[in-house]
Amino acid sequence: MEITMKQLGEILIEAETSLGEILEILRDVGEEKHGGYFTIFDSFLRAPLLTAMIGLMPSEKFEKYREYSLEKATRLSHAPFDHKSSWQSRNPDKEQWGGAVYAEHGFIFSFSGLPEIADEALVLAIASNMGFMTHDEATRIAMKSKNGYYIVLREKFDARCLP
Repeated sequence: MEITMKQLGEILIEAETSLGEILEILRDVGEEKHGGYFTIFDSFLRAPLLTAMIGLMPSEKFEKYREYSLEKATRLSHAPFDHKSSWQSRNPDKEQWGGAVYAEHGFIFSFSGLPEIADEALVLAIASNMGFMTHDEATRIAMKSKNGYYIVLREKFDARCLP
């Protein structure tokens, strides 16, 4: 399956909206962050389809966050078949963090720029809100990493979608 330019635009709009929501959640717990790099990676091609800055960050963090976002996706694409999240192969000693998840059709969504648990919550929200994974699958992945931020993001999405 291909992602069209229109779908990429819609995904980026959702990424920006969900980023605003996770930044609110982080501010409520005293964490001040502003953005990072979002990557959509094709695991069959083993190549990024899109890497984009979402939100703001200090210029000295540009390269680091971009590289981390790409590394997480690439690592997940090479991980054992049962790995659904880069959290499962994280290795802080090698600066390998959580924050990438497998979505449907072999796509991997990755983010870097927030605390890693928030990076993961954000990509779970984007993937599930855009129909690239079910909310149940996203919840199962979040439970494995004890990611309470995803549950709060899901509640915000549900509130957004109410008439």
